[in-house]
Amino acid sequence: MLDGVLEALVGQEWRTLPAGQTLQVPPGAVHTFRNRSGQNVKFRCVHEPARDFEHYLERLYWLSAMNRIRAGRNLTSALYASLLFDTHRRDQVLARPGARIGTRALASVARLLGMRVDR
Repeated sequence: MLDGVLEALVGQEWRTLPAGQTLQVPPGAVHTFRNRSGQNVKFRCVHEPARDFEHYLERLYWLSAMNRIRAGRNLTSALYASLLFDTHRRDQVLARPGARIGTRALASVARLLGMRVDR
């Protein structure tokens, strides 16, 4: 953690990470992060091996910059996000099995509609 306070879930345990702390997530472990502080958080995330995670982040940035994934709930954003997760399902695994099934279904619909996550 570089600045702020972040909460991290690894397995079924939440941990609070203030600036200066580190966290190592074992390969294949279910994990996520959240910021409930209301303040900006800055942290460094290193993936070894990185696989295709950098490409995932580039696509996420591009989809956000092109306004295809927006804050709030809307169908277009859900379709693009599902397509992105499905495209990178080896790098990003949703924690809940039901979410994985729903994501695959929405990604199939997105593909039928001609949506793409590459430029």
